[in-house]
Amino acid sequence: PNDGADLPVAIRSLTIGTTAGTVSWVDRNGETHTTGPLPMGTYPLAAHRIRATGTTATGLTGWV
Repeated sequence: PNDGADLPVAIRSLTIGTTAGTVSWVDRNGETHTTGPLPMGTYPLAAHRIRATGTTATGLTGWV
């Protein structure tokens, strides 16, 4: 997670692999979104950036 830098390649899904929690991301239109608490697992989520602010989940893996 990083508040100021986009991912090298936009992702289409995200796996939370270590600790459940929230995820904050920026979509292709520059809009910011934040989930409620999520359990570990894989979720469809189109993102250009995963934000540090608002993200408490850990062990994140993005899938293109």
